[in-house]
Amino acid sequence: MTASRPPSAPLKRPWYLMAALVAKLDLRRAHHGEGYEELAFFRGDRPDIHAVTDPIPSAEARDAAYAAGERWVAVKEAAKTREMPIGAASLLLGAAMVLFGRGRWRGARDRGALSCRSSSCTPACSSRRS
Repeated sequence: MTASRPPSAPLKRPWYLMAALVAKLDLRRAHHGEGYEELAFFRGDRPDIHAVTDPIPSAEARDAAYAAGERWVAVKEAAKTREMPIGAASLLLGAAMVLFGRGRWRGARDRGALSCRSSSCTPACSSRRS
């Protein structure tokens, strides 16, 4: 008969791992937001170019900035057939990464409880399930 060891304390995650997880979650949310902005643009939610260019004090610079904004909108409209599917995919992929990535926040104890479905579990395994 082998001697059983007392249960060990759960391992703490290093600070840099937690920082990496937080940064990754931020990037997922940004990816999700970019896809939403692409779809909103093509649904008619255009940026107000006048609101951006009106505060410019010089009339020449204001006109040049407004013309550049109009060109930008025209280029985006011309690329609609390419950008809309990419925007939809970016939105869905970002949402999936945010939802499925939340499992990383759970501890190893929770993941172990999900994988243990056998009726002949060890006492340590069955204590994790409760």
